[in-house]
Amino acid sequence: MPVLDYLTSGYVIRSSVHARPRNEPSADGEPGLVYATSDTRMMGTHAHGQCPVHIEGARRTYIKFNSPWTIRTPKGYSCLFYQPFYDDLAAPRLRLFPAIVDTDTYDKPVNFPGYFLGTEEVEVRPGDALMGVFPFKRNAWEADIVVEPPRQSVFDHFLQGAYRRVFWRQKSYK
Repeated sequence: MPVLDYLTSGYVIRSSVHARPRNEPSADGEPGLVYATSDTRMMGTHAHGQCPVHIEGARRTYIKFNSPWTIRTPKGYSCLFYQPFYDDLAAPRLRLFPAIVDTDTYDKPVNFPGYFLGTEEVEVRPGDALMGVFPFKRNAWEADIVVEPPRQSVFDHFLQGAYRRVFWRQKSYK
């Protein structure tokens, strides 16, 4: 049931463009990225110098999917943006960066930067899932971590599926 909740909670932002990006180093060996797209306003790049870190052992030029949507949440809420799991969008060669945005105060579209592995062209079609969005309430709290010994009980069989039977509740997001 926890996986079902993950799959059915939050929202998915889908690509509004058809794009075919690929890594293509410049003549002097600097990382580079080129792309063809159905709408140049919806895509862009960031040079390595804007985020000069090595990712997976290499310098990168970053691609950016520009979102046409502004996400607004009630006061005290933020959104976690993440690349959806269990989705085949150019996987595993397209990596979009996860982020948390205070969408109660930020009133602009949230764009999605990332990078590609390899040099082969990747195709992103309109409607492909780009980012999952999970709104959450910000509040201060402290965690207590307790390590308990493993259970070796005759009730283990009964406890299988107990989360679903006893604790889980159907959710509805509108």
